[in-house]
Amino acid sequence: MPAKEGVLRVHVAVVGGGVIGLSCALALSESGRRVTVFDDATGDPMPPASSVAGGMLAAVGEARTGEDALWSLLRRGADAWDRQLRRLGSEVVTADDTVLVGTDTADIEHLGTVADWVAERSGTLEVVGAAAARRLVPGAGPRIRGGVVVKGERAVDNSLVIDALRRCLEEAAVPIVRRRVDDLGAVDADRVVLAAGCGSEALWPGLGIHPVKGEVLRLSRGRYALPPPTCVVRALVNGRPVYLVPRADGVVVGATSYDGDAGDPQPQVGGVVDLLTDAMTVLPGLREYRLAGIQAGFRPGTADGLPLIGALDDRVVAATGHGRNGFALAALTGELIRELFDGAEAAPELDPRRRYQGGTA
Repeated sequence: MPAKEGVLRVHVAVVGGGVIGLSCALALSESGRRVTVFDDATGDPMPPASSVAGGMLAAVGEARTGEDALWSLLRRGADAWDRQLRRLGSEVVTADDTVLVGTDTADIEHLGTVADWVAERSGTLEVVGAAAARRLVPGAGPRIRGGVVVKGERAVDNSLVIDALRRCLEEAAVPIVRRRVDDLGAVDADRVVLAAGCGSEALWPGLGIHPVKGEVLRLSRGRYALPPPTCVVRALVNGRPVYLVPRADGVVVGATSYDGDAGDPQPQVGGVVDLLTDAMTVLPGLREYRLAGIQAGFRPGTADGLPLIGALDDRVVAATGHGRNGFALAALTGELIRELFDGAEAAPELDPRRRYQGGTA
């Protein structure tokens, strides 16, 4: 759309080169602003959360009864991805639907509770029995007792999305600078978007960001193995969650989640064993796959599970704290940041200045 008067003179620095920062940079660039992205913002030796992600664009899959604000945000995030995919291309999509399954009575009761809660909020889903669930997930193990089908709840390949965003920014002449940022005040720009994930807390103390550690496994298909599922499979195995997300050459399995020491970059044996055990319970054929990689990363969490999207002062705007929903909310976050720069007010439930009164924010 045409740039507003004076917008072209505004230089915006986006501090953070993950899916959130790149999405914000693209949205701001498309609005006519001059943008520079600072990647490797904090010099963190850990891989960014965007590289340790399943890429699920989940609303129902992430639904928690009582978390209406997050549910609404995730639904809006899915709509924003419809628009984002017109820019990035459908080749980044690895699955169009999601099936949630459970392995015991308590799992099925929990899925039923979630399904009822979602249905009351106009979510589109179908509760199915064990036989139907196994038909929808070819190769599913005998312990699957039933499930919930969510049409249109997609997944994307996280690496392909990052590549596509970078390609769009390159075409828009937006530079991506590999430079550590230690002080937002020293960044040469009129405005700053803080999208540095777990590094955001160091750059704006008191923001309330804490690291949540998680591991993902990458499994590649063996020569004689069954093909990967065509949908996202999210399972409860005796109450323990595991997800399996298809890729062109295999499956991504995740994800553990626990508060962790940001100085410990190594995967934990127990978490990896649990993921493998539960994944093979859901899809026994994964025993024939190869273990192609194990990654650990830290997601930027907040106390209430909602991201921080709003002004921190007259110059700095936050776009961080997305936790495990970074990919699901990336496209929406870009749109919200663009609206803020165009003069809109932050949503109260996302506004860091309303939510955190004790720190710098």
